[in-house]
Amino acid sequence: GERQGGRMPRIRWQVLDSNDYNAMAYGKNQVAISRGLVQYAIDNGVRGIETLKGVAAHEMGHLHHGDTRVYFPLLFASWPMRLFRVLMLMLSGIPILGFFTSIAYGVTLAIEGISWGLLGSVSKTCEYRADRFACKVAGGDGLLDFFDIVKPLDIRKGSSILAHYMQSHPPTEARRNRVEKFLSSVV
Repeated sequence: GERQGGRMPRIRWQVLDSNDYNAMAYGKNQVAISRGLVQYAIDNGVRGIETLKGVAAHEMGHLHHGDTRVYFPLLFASWPMRLFRVLMLMLSGIPILGFFTSIAYGVTLAIEGISWGLLGSVSKTCEYRADRFACKVAGGDGLLDFFDIVKPLDIRKGSSILAHYMQSHPPTEARRNRVEKFLSSVV
């Protein structure tokens, strides 16, 4: 559910040394926006500022809902599992011990796949919720413009349902459609 009535933390803003059009919320109160997105805002006047405002509001939504307190610990918790899997793979070539490490490797691989699937599902829910927050506090025009900018960059690797599900963000077009639907229901 959505967090109700909580105060927005005092946000520390940073600019990432990247020409991409991107931003991210992390920690309890940090938002980083790429240099490319800031430059886009500068180069495109009022339209660019609206885009930047929409993206910043989206990232603020992640902080408001506490998404970073859930998502990043889950992400970091998966790394020991990956290291264990690599260790089991290395030990699988040893006679007798290899039989047991091969089984452990398979089980670890399955657990890792399930955890990445859950992480992707949590991430998608957080993205849609942050989009709604951005629409409420900043309107949706800037966010819709951002989706138009990044849509050509939204190339999904693999065509299987699993490849689609494993992406950390929902497809740009799906997010755009949800924002448009939300905005039309508010009016």
